[in-house]
Amino acid sequence: MSQSTIPVLTTPAELGPVLDRHRFSGGTVGLIGTSGGLHEGHLSLIRASVDSSDLTVLWLFTGHVPISTGPVPSYDRNYDRDQELAIEAGASIIFRPPNEQLFALGEPLVRLHVADDLRTPWPGSGDGVFVDMVANIMAKAVNVVGPCRLYCGEKDWQNVAVLRRMVTDLSLAADIVACPSIREADGLVLGSRNTKLEPDERQMAVRIRPALEAAKRLVLDGEIDPDRIMARLKEELAGVGRLEYAVVVDAATLAPVRPIRGNIRVLVSIAFSHTNLMDNIGVSAPVAS
Repeated sequence: MSQSTIPVLTTPAELGPVLDRHRFSGGTVGLIGTSGGLHEGHLSLIRASVDSSDLTVLWLFTGHVPISTGPVPSYDRNYDRDQELAIEAGASIIFRPPNEQLFALGEPLVRLHVADDLRTPWPGSGDGVFVDMVANIMAKAVNVVGPCRLYCGEKDWQNVAVLRRMVTDLSLAADIVACPSIREADGLVLGSRNTKLEPDERQMAVRIRPALEAAKRLVLDGEIDPDRIMARLKEELAGVGRLEYAVVVDAATLAPVRPIRGNIRVLVSIAFSHTNLMDNIGVSAPVAS
């Protein structure tokens, strides 16, 4: 399909009937939401949707999300370039509503506040304002788009867990599809923050993935004490920036696991001089015989 035939829609009133007709004829809809700055990680989500959905919507969020705990800053993005990349990856529709279309009445009177167990599940887990923002904007996205598969990257595992719980709690018509993180050739998880690393920091950052792999091997070898896993991570990551956290949690609830059992996620965050990098790995603990 040529770029000239790809619709770029700007209002829910335009988008809704197109998707309703598509579903009425038996088609499925895939949704990817992003604030722009597309890279290979985003494009992999679009391709995953194209492979398993009949129609793929790329939603570009281009403005502030007004919530009482403070505005989430917008970014200086090249949205036209983002559209081109999304179309090349196979997106069927670009949805790019101006902010006043989404929040015509200003700060939402009704909004989601994520429970602290998922909002700030462990010390150093970050800004709960951002987690609330993700939940509110993605709930709105699913309501606008309707029944769909919502594709998310495993790189942001906290968001994956929050959105899965949100969909279940609110009975939203969406299936969360978590897709593997995309990595650079040396194993560093792909992300726009990588460009903010100093050259020496970039060299050190490649140690993050092997550290997570080492933690995974310990679990597969039968280690059930999370403190030993975290100690190994700290040892492996010594000298690689400032370790903000290294945690072992239940993959679904983000609750600490002690002893380790079931499906878990090992997550780390490391602060560098101008940014921080987050990465994680999943593992199913072997069942004790």
